[in-house]
Amino acid sequence: MLHIFRRHQKIIWSVIAVVVIITFVFWGSQTGGGSGGRLARPSPGRMNGKAVAYAEFDRQQRAFCLMYYLRQGQMIDRRRMEQQLQAPTWQRLLMSRKVQELGLDVPEENAAEFIRQLPQFQTDKGFDSERYNRFKDAILPQQWGMTEEDFVVAVAEQLAIDKLQDIISSTAKVTPLDVRQAYDEANEKLSIAVVEFSATNYTAQVKLADKEIQDEFEKNKETYRIPERVKVRYLKLSLDDYLPKAQVTDAEIKERYEKEKEALTDPKTKQAKPLDAVRDDIRKEIARPRAMKMVNEAASQINDAVLPDPRNPTEKKPDLAAVAQQRGLALATTDFFSEKEELKYISAPKFQRAAMTLSADSPYELVPAPDGVYFIQFVARKPSELPAFDAARPKVVEDLKRMRSQELARKDGHEKYAKFKAAIDSAAKPKPALDQLATAAGLKAVTPPAFTLSDPPRDLPYGRLVLSACDFLAPGELSEFVDTAAGGLLVQVKQRTPADPKKLADDEKSLRHRLLFGEHFFGYGQPGERELAFNAWLEAEARNANIEPARQPAEGKGAAQPEEQ
Repeated sequence: MLHIFRRHQKIIWSVIAVVVIITFVFWGSQTGGGSGGRLARPSPGRMNGKAVAYAEFDRQQRAFCLMYYLRQGQMIDRRRMEQQLQAPTWQRLLMSRKVQELGLDVPEENAAEFIRQLPQFQTDKGFDSERYNRFKDAILPQQWGMTEEDFVVAVAEQLAIDKLQDIISSTAKVTPLDVRQAYDEANEKLSIAVVEFSATNYTAQVKLADKEIQDEFEKNKETYRIPERVKVRYLKLSLDDYLPKAQVTDAEIKERYEKEKEALTDPKTKQAKPLDAVRDDIRKEIARPRAMKMVNEAASQINDAVLPDPRNPTEKKPDLAAVAQQRGLALATTDFFSEKEELKYISAPKFQRAAMTLSADSPYELVPAPDGVYFIQFVARKPSELPAFDAARPKVVEDLKRMRSQELARKDGHEKYAKFKAAIDSAAKPKPALDQLATAAGLKAVTPPAFTLSDPPRDLPYGRLVLSACDFLAPGELSEFVDTAAGGLLVQVKQRTPADPKKLADDEKSLRHRLLFGEHFFGYGQPGERELAFNAWLEAEARNANIEPARQPAEGKGAAQPEEQ
């Protein structure tokens, strides 16, 4: 099973490896295409031995952010995502030049028609010119510094890139042997036993002296430093509130169903699930990006309502509380928290990091979340400080007990591994079962019902580590001791039952489709051969292009070199 993951793990295109050294400083979004008499921007780097013009790189970055918004429904803050945007920008630039080289241009009238079909501009009656004009006249120039002509050109270029990807991906092949191996791997039945050595079972054995606790605190005092904390107000624009407003037609649901039918095979009946059984799921899949688009539009409106207009900096703007009240939104206030502190009531992964960047001079920030958008406002900040020993003592004791009990668990685990392995190796067939050896040693073993890798038990402790340990074990063989966060574990494969070859014919068609196209439906993210083929091609092209991102000069060493014309 794991060979697919290992292959995918290696296909991280080489541009990412190249741009990890980037220290190029992003100078901010520009409106319009020319320099307007300003000083020339530094070149962001070189490709194929020639300097890349800043204007070209910036145009590709704005186009990437725009396409991400149109397809995912989420805005990208270019200033905050500066480093993360370098790799996809170089990638898009590389593919754009390849499209031109191969003459894969898409006519602008085709791009214009594609734009008219975008969900963002649709209502029940079809294309909504009012929505489009609002996007064209306000959002497009404000967010991406583009005119309508720029928009059409960017979409035409993206359609050409999509065409290029289809051409390269079409070279992928799936052989009958690939299908057979995937079938055998997914349908082989495993019977296993697992013995876990959890640190919590050894905590009672740990005894700590006062001097040991005091010494640990003094030696690692900085570990217990109270970090800088911040308090913010926030309102959340929830995706769930906008999903009912996103219109999805029956025709769209049926079209998506027909397109994804191969991926909707019921593993029990070997038949595609009926439309009525998946209708609600498909509706949500289609509605989600449209609802997220509405969320982002609402967030943008709030952003415009509270932030000063650069063209009129003296204009007095209302406070976030007033804007929230006017729109009927609930405004909440956090306690003081640090950047690494978990906030269970917040669903945005980068909420804490964004909050820490706020100040009285820069009090607002938009933070995307999987289920909506947060708009946060700075309230107050507390500096970092060292606690007194008495205040830190409970945490010191907790840390010491966890470390000592983990050491005891692993020590016992290694000793039991040596004992059990000797018993298994010296025994004639059939080999003794791990659960029997564990019971004799006063340990508890987990023996889940026989399962396949395509349907593993959901409650298996450290499931991925266990399945990885099983990967190359013969029946009766014991794994080495596997370290875990809580201590460690041992695994034995008791039996392997081969897949029934007679049932291969029932699964062959759906397996071939999944191997080619991967699984990207209802939360799946396994790449297919088409995607892997394109990634391998892109990796080779990026390597051949010899991309050299510019380095930021060290402080005091002078300004960056001017752009080469």
